[in-house]
Amino acid sequence: MDIHFSCSNCGQSIVIDEAGAGMEFPCPACQTSLTVPQPQREEVVLLTQICPGCERAWPAHERVCDHCGTALGEAPAEEPVEAAVVAEPVSTGRLKLSDLLGIAPSASPRPAVASAGPAVKPASSPPAPPRPALGRPGISPPPVPLPGAPRSTVPSAVPAPPAAPRPSRLARPDAAASAPPMTAVAAPTGIGPAGNVPPPDMTKDQYECNNDACGSVWYENQLRKQVVGRKTLQVCPKCGLGVRKILKPVNFWASLPGAFAYPFRGTGGWILGLGTPLYAVLDYGRMTCFGIISLIMLLGIFGLLLTNVIRCTVDDDTEPLDWPEFEGFGQVALMALQIVVVIVLVLGPAFILAIMAGVSMLTSGAQDGGLFAAGAAGLAAVCILVLGAAYLPMALLGLAMFDSIKGANPLLIVPAMFKVPVQYLVVLILLGAMVFLRNLAQMLTVGIEFPYNLLVIAVVEFFVLYTLIVSARLLGLLYRANAEKIGWFT
Repeated sequence: MDIHFSCSNCGQSIVIDEAGAGMEFPCPACQTSLTVPQPQREEVVLLTQICPGCERAWPAHERVCDHCGTALGEAPAEEPVEAAVVAEPVSTGRLKLSDLLGIAPSASPRPAVASAGPAVKPASSPPAPPRPALGRPGISPPPVPLPGAPRSTVPSAVPAPPAAPRPSRLARPDAAASAPPMTAVAAPTGIGPAGNVPPPDMTKDQYECNNDACGSVWYENQLRKQVVGRKTLQVCPKCGLGVRKILKPVNFWASLPGAFAYPFRGTGGWILGLGTPLYAVLDYGRMTCFGIISLIMLLGIFGLLLTNVIRCTVDDDTEPLDWPEFEGFGQVALMALQIVVVIVLVLGPAFILAIMAGVSMLTSGAQDGGLFAAGAAGLAAVCILVLGAAYLPMALLGLAMFDSIKGANPLLIVPAMFKVPVQYLVVLILLGAMVFLRNLAQMLTVGIEFPYNLLVIAVVEFFVLYTLIVSARLLGLLYRANAEKIGWFT
């Protein structure tokens, strides 16, 4: 760490190694006797709790995650995660005490001298911008002894294996925002350039540190495990902060056929098998006295499932299908409310015009141009309904990505539709075909007597749930392959 101070007489800027704290020497500009001040140590902050939403580490006094807004309430870890902010390197115009004391500088950046004080050099020009902090583990420079102090044996740092080169990374919602500003703290035991980091396994995925001052890139087998509360997280072996997976580019057209097999990957078969009876019960429960509750549960539970499919596809298109984590009925009700609001905002104007056309036809009939007004209102309703049907899938994608009805804002949705027109048109055609087949399959249940209709209903509901999951997968792939072009989080 370097000490920055100025001459009290002439204002000459001086930078000196912290080993020279307390030394007295003349100012190189005005020869005034100066005393090197003590370095200011920053307060140590322990990161003892983890955000359940974005899995970022926070100090104990924080109550709300500044990154995602989730309330913090996890139990503190026994071994807290601590971050180490890399000190900024000295600028090119720093002063070296060796010029004042007549000591020739050596080739190393911070040489160890036997009898003279730490190196200082006058700064004839303003300090240059600091060099960026190194993002890969290397060899720590040896400490500089105090003037006249006896030599002490200091073990040199063991170089860690070089980290892999950083490939291009797509923008993602959970990684678009950089790591929150944090107070510099001490590194945890066993973490740092001297830590025992295994050699990189080129077959594993790559991860980037969330700490902007670190920025290291590691393979998955090099990451350390950190237990925080009830969760085990992967952390950077250099600074101890969380990491994010570096996404590989995805080709939309090459990934399109795999979307239809996605519902059967991993535990997808179990989800389809167990979800079909639940979907059927809630779907037909809408026509009973428990219709409102059934509708809320239907939209909420399966809305969370489809939202989870979209987000998992955006985060990592190789992840299999899995159920989302339910936190209670409030989360289900909120998701149902968001879906209803988006549908009403998008398709509501068309239904209002259709009602107006019907009312105009019933009240005015063929007199006073009533038929013409009803026809105009009906035509406008059809046009708005078609536009709304084209707008709705992208609006639901925005709802899933922003986790808010703000994601259905036309200022976000309309530009995104025109930035990927061909791919979005293909998605609309596929979604429209699946909706048509779904309605056709539901019509097959009409007229079939009990109990034979139960088998047909089970097949139809299975197909309905399958098409919904495929639709969410297609929307996720659309955003995954065009995240930078859409630019919602860049």
